[in-house]
Amino acid sequence: MNGSNNLETLVMPAVQAAGYRLVRLRLMGGKRKTLQIMAERADGQMDVEDCAKLSRLISEVLEAPTRSRRNMCWKFPRPASIGR
Repeated sequence: MNGSNNLETLVMPAVQAAGYRLVRLRLMGGKRKTLQIMAERADGQMDVEDCAKLSRLISEVLEAPTRSRRNMCWKFPRPASIGR
């Protein structure tokens, strides 16, 4: 299983429990990783408040004390940047 699949398995329960659908999860970069997560509500919409809520939720999951994630930054695209 690659890094993106491991991360998807880790964050998916929290994303779904919060009422969102994971659209895409992409791990990019070399030494310093960037994690790009795209999600939406069941109605297909996603506003800035949704992004902030989901960002905080996923950060809590990924920053759990049992996990080491140095040299990684999170990237949550603004809703307008998602091509629709």
